[in-house]
Amino acid sequence: MSPLRPLLQRARELRDRTAPAKRPNEIHRVLLFSLARQAVRRRQFLEQLQRFPELLSRVEWVKAIDGASLDLAEVPEDIVEPQGIEDAQRARTKVLGFVLTKGAIGLAWTWFDTLDAVLRDQDPSHVYLICEDDARFCPNFVDDFHELRLRAERHDPLWEVLHIGYHVASTEIMLGRPG
Repeated sequence: MSPLRPLLQRARELRDRTAPAKRPNEIHRVLLFSLARQAVRRRQFLEQLQRFPELLSRVEWVKAIDGASLDLAEVPEDIVEPQGIEDAQRARTKVLGFVLTKGAIGLAWTWFDTLDAVLRDQDPSHVYLICEDDARFCPNFVDDFHELRLRAERHDPLWEVLHIGYHVASTEIMLGRPG
């Protein structure tokens, strides 16, 4: 028997005794943004969650506001300023995420309404996972998310928002270091 094995076992026992207990499911709700016309994408999202039954049982579909049918005159100024509405009315041949489109305004309005509902939840222990229907989960998402929460709490016990994920065009991927 390796002389390190008892030390490692003792370290695990101490860690387990001092670490916060892992809740059976840390995520209160999984809010899925999806357009009504995107049934295939919703189905694909839900199919991948078969790997995580503890998440699948907590999914709620948030019917995203569809920019294709959005009347820009109805968009409140507290969501998008008049200059943004004006930008969205310009025809463009290519959009790379730097200007507002009707679709982006619909998504912003969906976020606004959803975050407003989350803020009304009076239980500060509730954690909401908000996903678009094209989100993909890593193989160990539930455990990785738990570890991320522990790290966030060590960094700032009063954290309120964690943005997880990436966008290929605007993300630099760096290998993390343990601890």
